[in-house]
Amino acid sequence: MSRRTRRVVALVALCVAASMALGVGSYSSVSAERSVSVSVVPSEEAYLAFAEEGELQCGADDESGDNDEFIKNQFAGDTVIKSVEVRVTAVGGYVKISGGGSSATLWDGDSRVLRFDETYGPGESAEIQLEPAAPESNITGADHLQVELVKATGSNVRVSETSLTYDIHCPDRGGGDVD
Repeated sequence: MSRRTRRVVALVALCVAASMALGVGSYSSVSAERSVSVSVVPSEEAYLAFAEEGELQCGADDESGDNDEFIKNQFAGDTVIKSVEVRVTAVGGYVKISGGGSSATLWDGDSRVLRFDETYGPGESAEIQLEPAAPESNITGADHLQVELVKATGSNVRVSETSLTYDIHCPDRGGGDVD
C-alpha cells in the first residue's frame, strides 16, 4: 500500500471516529408550539354528550328506569369511544344505579365509579338504569344524581372533567315521587 493510500485511509478512519464521538448533527428531540381552542357547548352539540339536562327516570314497581342515551358518542367520522368512566353521587337519599356491567346502592352523599368498557361508535350510547326505594319502605329516595365524567377514551381521543346534576324522577305506585 502506498504512502498516499495509507494517509487517505487514516484520514477516513479519523473522520469516522470523530463523527461517532461527536455525533453527526442529528436531533435528540424536537418541540413545537400549537394553539388549542376549547369551548363549552350545549350537550346536543358536544362530541361526547350526556343525557339532556333535567330528569333521569327510575323504574316503578320493581322495574328499572332506562336512560338509554345517558352518554352518547357524537364525534364525526369513525371516532370510537372504547372506555367511559363516570362518578355518580346520590344527593338527598337512596337510589340503586347500574350500568356498564356494574351496579351500586347509593345513600345520600355516596359515590361510585361506573365503568363502561363497550365500544361506542358515532351515534351510539351508554345507558344506566335507576331503581327507587320500595314504596312500602321508609327509605327516602334521592332527589338528585351528580354525574362527573372521569374520563372517556377511544381512537385518538380522550375527554375528561365535566359534570352535571340531574333530578331523579322515581314514580311510586300512586304516580308521585318516592319520598
